Amino acid sequence: SCRYSSNPENGYSSMSSELRSLSIGQSPTRLLFILIALLSVSFSLTNVSSCGTLATANEVYVLTQNISSSSGCLALNANNITVDCNGYSINGPGWSGELPFVPTEGILTGSKTNITLKNCIIKNYTRGIYLSGWSTFSTFSNISIIGSSNADYCIIVRSYSNNNVFSNITVSNC
Repeated sequence: SCRYSSNPENGYSSMSSELRSLSIGQSPTRLLFILIALLSVSFSLTNVSSCGTLATANEVYVLTQNISSSSGCLALNANNITVDCNGYSINGPGWSGELPFVPTEGILTGSKTNITLKNCIIKNYTRGIYLSGWSTFSTFSNISIIGSSNADYCIIVRSYSNNNVFSNITVSNC
């Protein structure tokens, strides 16, 4: 049988080893079943090389390099998305201490469900991660946040956001 997994060890989708070892000598019915299974699998992988809005549902976004901005960086504006920073940094402008104070967010999400953010280094934002609105059922893991010298918060979770999981998060200078 053909088995599909959307959450294997590497964090992406895969087919069973039985499918990978399928030989040409298999029956036409079995080959047709496997072809139909492959066509029904849909996920997209998008490389990210600059700050901006990530707004396609059911998408996996992967950073391909360090990114930076003079204001906010990544706005997660769709349900069911994954952002894998792949160990790269999201670099902000910091705050010089001049008034008026203008907060900046490394990662901003509002009223979204099932967001996964992982393997990130977020630096020099006054708000490293900001979950505004009704952000629910999201996972944040393997993230290091280094605030700007006058950072107000490394992570903000609004009181009406719930069922979010944070694991292996380190913060400093917040």
